[in-house]
Amino acid sequence: MKKLSSIVLLVIFSNVLEANISQAAQTYRLCAACHGIHAQTKALGLSHIIQGWNSEKILQALRGYKNGSSYGHSKMAWIMRDKTHNLSDEELQMLANYISKLK
Repeated sequence: MKKLSSIVLLVIFSNVLEANISQAAQTYRLCAACHGIHAQTKALGLSHIIQGWNSEKILQALRGYKNGSSYGHSKMAWIMRDKTHNLSDEELQMLANYISKLK
């Protein structure tokens, strides 16, 4: 019985994880227009290449754009503000985790 419970929990966790990755991938499709499919491009030729950034650095940048504290640090901050202001903290975290794994 314990083994069955563990298997059920593992399946549920896997499904939730897959749904989160899928949601983050879907959200990133909007980002890819400027940052590239693998985050390998300077957005509009102006931003940093974000491929290779760890999730904490990405999350910090996304939160900064969302709350407006990054406005002075980027010529394109107003675009990022528009893209992040409707995302929840959980969505920002999932997106940061997804981007950090792009290669």
